[in-house]
Amino acid sequence: MTASPCKVHFVSQTTVFGAFFADYTMSMMSIQAFYYAMQGPQRLYGLTFGAYDLTGMLMAPLFGAWSDKNGKFKAQFLSGGWINVAGNLIYAFTFLSGKWWMMLLARLVAGIGEATLGELLH
Repeated sequence: MTASPCKVHFVSQTTVFGAFFADYTMSMMSIQAFYYAMQGPQRLYGLTFGAYDLTGMLMAPLFGAWSDKNGKFKAQFLSGGWINVAGNLIYAFTFLSGKWWMMLLARLVAGIGEATLGELLH
C-alpha cells in the first residue's frame, strides 16, 4: 500500500518545520557556550553567530528568483529545509570534531536553508 501524495507532502513539510524549529532552539540556546568550549577565537564569535543570517540574506534573492521563474515555492521550501537539516547535522557533529570552524560551516549551511523562509510570505 502506498502513501497518498498529500500524506507524503504533509510529512515532508512537518519534517522541514521541525528542522527550522530545532535550528532556532538548538543554536540560539547553545552557540555561545559551545563556541567557547570549542576554543573558538573570541574575535570571530560574531562572524560565527551571524553567519546564519548572512547566508540567509545573500541566498534569499536566489531562492526568490527560482520561485518567480517556476511560479511555485514548495520545491524551494523543501530543498531549503533539507539544506537546513544538513547544517544542523554538521552543528551536531561539531562536538565530535572538536573544531570551532565546523560550527561556522554549520551556521553557513543552515543559513542557506533559512533563506527559503521568506518564500512563505510570497
